[in-house]
This record gives sequence, structure tokens and C-alpha cells, in this order.
Amino acid sequence: MGAPLVVLDAGHCPNGVGTNRLGACYNGLVECAITWDICRRVYIGWTTKAAVLHMTRPSYWDSPTLSERAAIANRIDATMFLSVHCNALPGSTKAEGIETLHHLGSTRGKLVAQAIQDTAVAATGARDRGLRERNDVLVLRTTKMPAAMLESGFLTRKEEAAAISTETYRNDLAAGIRLGIMEGLRAIGAIKF
Repeated sequence: MGAPLVVLDAGHCPNGVGTNRLGACYNGLVECAITWDICRRVYIGWTTKAAVLHMTRPSYWDSPTLSERAAIANRIDATMFLSVHCNALPGSTKAEGIETLHHLGSTRGKLVAQAIQDTAVAATGARDRGLRERNDVLVLRTTKMPAAMLESGFLTRKEEAAAISTETYRNDLAAGIRLGIMEGLRAIGAIKF
């Protein structure tokens, strides 16, 4: 049995289909560019052989559909799936912080989500918005392994968008995500140390 395989999904994409292909676009930031950059930092900084990372968007211009993202994880029999996003609440400049979603009723998904949430908040100092259980998120609903979706901050809040735009915040968040992946794998029993 090889090392656990973790699928890392940078939310949205520049060449996608539909009205929300770029994701949130506020305060001069574009979600699909931010999520890809954060995931790239996670991937580049991954040094442990305890698990293997696989990106759904290895190139910025890769544009898998939501169904294809889940299918990639299912096809390679991933141990864990993590999708990275940014949040937005149009009309509000007060919403702030990090939250992590998991599929309704997924006990193992909740364990992964909690690990990611805890380490992302600790690494960035962002407000902890906690976990959200959802049954309407395709990539969480159709993956066959524990899955979580990290909402890494609100682009609609000027101060948070300014932080997200910095190298420091993105590096800190990427480090938190790497640690969260390891903690999530431990929580679901995929690694022992």
C-alpha cells in the first residue's frame, strides 16, 4: 500500500464555463488566480513523503468542470479531497474570516474540515468562522473520499482582501493547509505518525 493520495483543487478557473468561472472578483482580486496561487504554494512546499499531492489544475489555465474535479479524485482513488476557495458576500464589507465546508452527514469529511480549519486559522490569524455542513456542493457530494472546501477569506472585505493579496498571507495560509492536510490524514486514520 502506497502513501495516501490527496487531491488539491484550486477553485474556479480562467477558461471555465458559466457565469461564475472566475469566482469572486472584488477589491482588484480574482478568486481563480488566488486559489491557484495558494494551491501552487502548498504543492511546491510539500516535502513529506507521508502523502502524495495531486492538483486538479496543475497549470493555471487548466479548466476542469466541477464534475471532472470530483471524477479525477474518484478515478485515482484519492484518500482525501481539498478544494480551496475565497469567500465573498456582495453588499457587505463586514463579513470576514475563514470557514471550511464539508458534506452533510460525512463524519470523516468533518474531521478533515476541522483539521484544515484549525490549521488555516492558526497560520493566518484570521477570524474563525467554523465549519459549515452543506449538501449542495457538487465536489463535496460526489467525491467518494473525505472532502472539504476551505473558504480562505472574504474578498468583499477590503482589509481581508489586502491581506490575501500579500505573499506573507498566502505563504502562511499554504503552510497552514499543508499542516491541515497532515492532521486531516491523521484524523481519518490514513497516517499514523
